Amino acid sequence: MAHIFLILGFVVGAVAIVRLRYDNVSQFLVILILCLFYLLWGATYHHIKGDITKKLFLEYLLMAAIAALAGFLVFIR
Repeated sequence: MAHIFLILGFVVGAVAIVRLRYDNVSQFLVILILCLFYLLWGATYHHIKGDITKKLFLEYLLMAAIAALAGFLVFIR
């Protein structure tokens, strides 16, 4: 069930990016929101499972940062 919520969140984000296809700044903001959503979802999911560690949180943070950087390079630069 938790993974369905994650997929649904990314689908909503993808639809938002397509609908905002003529506004690069808004697309980038959607990417940032998706990165934050991914980070919070991962931390919450693993906290509920009881297996959250600093290393795991840093992995989620790194993946979100890479996605945010890619979004910046694509939509802003």
